[in-house]
Amino acid sequence: MASLIKIIATVFIVSSCSVDIFPRFNKDLTYVSAINNHEFIDSTTNLKLSFLTLQLNNYDEFMAVLVSTNEGIMRWKSSGNISLSTKHGKLIKINGIDRDFEIIGYKGISFNNEINSALLRFSNPDSGFLRIHFEYELVKKGLFKKSINEQQYEYSLYKEKFTVPLISWKGENFYWLDANGIVFKSKQSISPFGDKIEISAQKKTATSVAVL
Repeated sequence: MASLIKIIATVFIVSSCSVDIFPRFNKDLTYVSAINNHEFIDSTTNLKLSFLTLQLNNYDEFMAVLVSTNEGIMRWKSSGNISLSTKHGKLIKINGIDRDFEIIGYKGISFNNEINSALLRFSNPDSGFLRIHFEYELVKKGLFKKSINEQQYEYSLYKEKFTVPLISWKGENFYWLDANGIVFKSKQSISPFGDKIEISAQKKTATSVAVL
């Protein structure tokens, strides 16, 4: 582990001078529109999705409240002063933990086996921009039961394989999508040091907060 930290620190210095920054995202409101108009509206109260439940490294769960959406990016804030951003269900930015990071240029899950690339940057210490590559695989399809009404719905489970060549980091993330392609649950690796986060979309009902 000590050698890995040395490699990362060295790469952080080199990469900050040598890697170009991708242009910012094009406007993409399709995903947010689908969320607002599909699974996340309570038919009783007409209250849209406003919460995520998160669990970092198997510690206690905490909630994050949706504070804004812009160009397909959803921004959230937790009571523990942690702020985060998601795009197409993926965590692309987080502040307030030991190893904050940001991903720029994330395109979403590819359903045609296309390999996508983006830029990753850690802030403590500052890594500069590191190129990260993603490829996707459908693991299985099945049925899940909503706790709010006991009805069963179709889902697809996708595996995301990622690599960051400059620091020899690679791993796998998992995303559960409903029949409309909306991510309602994910398990994501967020640092080369083994940090992981589990995210579930929630909605507030007339009497409780229920997992979709």
